[in-house]
Amino acid sequence: MSAPEPTKRPSPRRLTAAGVADLFIPGLGHAFTGRPRAAALFFIPFGLAILGLLALFLGGGWFDRGDSPSVAVVAWIVSPGVLPLLVAANVAFAIWRLLATVDAARGTTSPKLAFAVLVPAAFVFVLVPHLWLGSTLAAANDWIDDTFASGPEVTQEPDDTPPPLGSAGTKTMAARAAQKAE
Repeated sequence: MSAPEPTKRPSPRRLTAAGVADLFIPGLGHAFTGRPRAAALFFIPFGLAILGLLALFLGGGWFDRGDSPSVAVVAWIVSPGVLPLLVAANVAFAIWRLLATVDAARGTTSPKLAFAVLVPAAFVFVLVPHLWLGSTLAAANDWIDDTFASGPEVTQEPDDTPPPLGSAGTKTMAARAAQKAE
């Protein structure tokens, strides 16, 4: 009997490329390096989210009021509780993408190469877009709350200033002149 051949370890460049691929689609880099279980682990939540949105779109979930697609999507997004949910999903998805990237490149023998490529790529392709989306969603939620969910404005208490001439219960100068003329 012969001893089994040791599995060939992917090169540092290949692991770094796998990390970059995972920045875009979690699990893609794992599949690229021959790790199908890890690829499935990272891709399944992402894929289920995409399938859920696609099913909602194709099933008419956004078109139930007869509106155009853009109006119906906006109406759904501004429904109470949806924007905070989208902010939480945005944060979770950013973390998931970063974890997939780190896991894809973790076995490299050249960590300096992986660090030099993945940190700027993660900044440009994950952090900046997710921070922009999160701040936009939070600002939209604040604006909607300030516009539609605020209570009545507090007004000043009435003071004892007499009403102006011509208001209810007082005669105007023209009415007094007409009364005198009679």
